[in-house]
Amino acid sequence: MLLFQVVRLASTTFNYRAVDRAAARTKQHVAERFPDIGRHFHRLGLPPKVGSFQLFVPGCQDAYYWLNRFESEPLPEAVAKSLQFQFEKLVVLDYIIRNTDRGNDNWLIRYEIPPLKEVEADTDTTKEESWDMVPLPTVDVVAIDNGLAFPFKHPDEWRAYPFYWAWLPMAKVPFSDQIRDLILPKIIDSEFINGLVRDLYFLFRVSTSYFNTFFPVLLAPFNLRSFCCWVVFQSKTFVCSLFILVTTQTKNSIHEAILRRSAPSARKSIPCHNSMIPTFIFVPTSAYP
Repeated sequence: MLLFQVVRLASTTFNYRAVDRAAARTKQHVAERFPDIGRHFHRLGLPPKVGSFQLFVPGCQDAYYWLNRFESEPLPEAVAKSLQFQFEKLVVLDYIIRNTDRGNDNWLIRYEIPPLKEVEADTDTTKEESWDMVPLPTVDVVAIDNGLAFPFKHPDEWRAYPFYWAWLPMAKVPFSDQIRDLILPKIIDSEFINGLVRDLYFLFRVSTSYFNTFFPVLLAPFNLRSFCCWVVFQSKTFVCSLFILVTTQTKNSIHEAILRRSAPSARKSIPCHNSMIPTFIFVPTSAYP
């Protein structure tokens, strides 16, 4: 299930139309001058606006700071693997939801060094063995500012390089077995994908006008991108291959690959043109192997 919290808030600092501000002032003035009439107003003040509820994340700094520091002060191997795994999860998430605003200032890293504890000296242990008792640091990745997720038009219309993480050194290594074992069973599970789409349906339905106009457009590339993840994971290629796959392959080649894995009844519903991605194809769930 998706975990989210959509709230409705009103504030004078929000962006409102002039007519909404004038109506709010008029109703407030009438309610103060004529209380009997004001009691019948449904609501006083500015109308609430739909938005996401975000909390301040303590103990974190942006990725710019920590990645530069880790270059000069390399992490222990176990901690580096943990950071790489969390980074790969962030990459898969951004890729599938088409988040086009994930610069190094829009994801945070929390790096904590546990306090050292005094240990009684033991003449039977060597100095090398005593280092095993030193606790390792912990590292956590926090994704923030996801306002450009599920865009209603292709990211290239906004910026030249929508996935900034593709240029990081962490993206120049193959996907780990840990992320493959986590993601692969999910993207080939039709029940999981359908449940995810249902959750998105109820989430986007909060905004009726936006839902009716853009929801089909937002979900159109959803299955295609899941299929691209499957291709990259199966081939055990680099993390940045997700970006390269979508920007270099033609729709025709991906269309043919999907047809080889799709049910006969689904083949007629997938359009194909000989232009470059992205003008995305909707891939039925049955197209997965």
